[in-house]
Amino acid sequence: MQEYEKEFFNHEKHENHEKEKEQEMINIIFKEECYQIIVEIKAVRKIAPEHKAQVINYLKATNFKLGLLIKFGEFPKASVTRLVC
Repeated sequence: MQEYEKEFFNHEKHENHEKEKEQEMINIIFKEECYQIIVEIKAVRKIAPEHKAQVINYLKATNFKLGLLIKFGEFPKASVTRLVC
């Protein structure tokens, strides 16, 4: 193999490797963005409108799409309210 052919082959290999690394980073970022949620835990008997408003404000401030409001006020049950913004 000629010297210039080796150089071209190595350069092409390097470009493919860089593209794979870039695609991997895009996949990681996409996965992280898909799973960003706010979880608010309350120890109250009843969820008040202020509690829901608080989670919605958190969602707007962080640009997240999903929030969970979890209430642990009555033994042995917990309730989960799903909020989407």
